[in-house]
Amino acid sequence: MRRPRDFQKWLAASGPWLARKPLAALQLDDVRKLIAAARQNVAQAVNASLVTLYWHIGNRIRQEVLGAGRAAYGEQIVNSLSAQLTAEYGRGFDRRNLFHMIRFAEAFPDENIVSALRRQLSRTRFTPPSKSRPAIGRKKKRS
Repeated sequence: MRRPRDFQKWLAASGPWLARKPLAALQLDDVRKLIAAARQNVAQAVNASLVTLYWHIGNRIRQEVLGAGRAAYGEQIVNSLSAQLTAEYGRGFDRRNLFHMIRFAEAFPDENIVSALRRQLSRTRFTPPSKSRPAIGRKKKRS
């Protein structure tokens, strides 16, 4: 099947870079760009959902465990919760990550702020503003 003459003229007039590139390669490039854009959108949606999930987990632990002021008991709860979640969902819910979630909820106690933050995070990860640990899980200083 032969291309129409006007297409050949358009192709020749479009510039040397386009004239050298076959139509299949142009279509392939377009499809690659569509796939890359879709992957980026999926990654951003997953990231936003995970930010919300981690805040809710940290906030729930912070309110129910830290709210009662039972730091030693709270650490046992976090250890137990971590063991159960890690067995069921993998290492993303280990003890260290649960404490990161608690710190995240402490740094941003208002869910509206988290919603605004979630929209701004596209490819970055949250880093807490301070290196302090939450009340539960802190090692007591020996005098």
